[in-house]
Amino acid sequence: HWVAGPLTARSVTEDYEIRALLEPAALKASAPRLEQATLLSMRARLERVMSASTPPAMNDIGNIENDLHVKCLQYAGNRKAAVIIRQSQLPIMVNRNFFAVLGATADESVFMEHKLVFDHLIRNAVDAAAASLEAHLMSAAERTKQRLKALSVFPEPDLPRFLVRIA
Repeated sequence: HWVAGPLTARSVTEDYEIRALLEPAALKASAPRLEQATLLSMRARLERVMSASTPPAMNDIGNIENDLHVKCLQYAGNRKAAVIIRQSQLPIMVNRNFFAVLGATADESVFMEHKLVFDHLIRNAVDAAAASLEAHLMSAAERTKQRLKALSVFPEPDLPRFLVRIA
């Protein structure tokens, strides 16, 4: 059986603190194996989304997030750290639900934060890229907590029959 607890502001804060400690270190470890062409392709995908005349689709946002927070960390080599990072990415669901419920989309600052990390990586300024990633994660934590607060005023959806509330 599974037990799932509530997603709280405290758990969001803790997850982002873990990510801010581990992801920049994983980026530094992974950076020597990231190919320039791959980084340029990731940045180009990001720039296409940023310059589009329509809001980005959830799939586009997911690809951009995956580029930075999965693909750029994939060569770090520490499997346990990779598992902890993945487990700490649960608050991303807050953002997806926020966008789905309100029909909103990621704001430009998120994309600019990602672009800054890519720009540093492309220039082989790995320490600056790691510092930018850490700053991005801390900003993302604050945005996510604000979105969680906004979602808390909506009525709770009905649970599927296979789930049982115990608290």
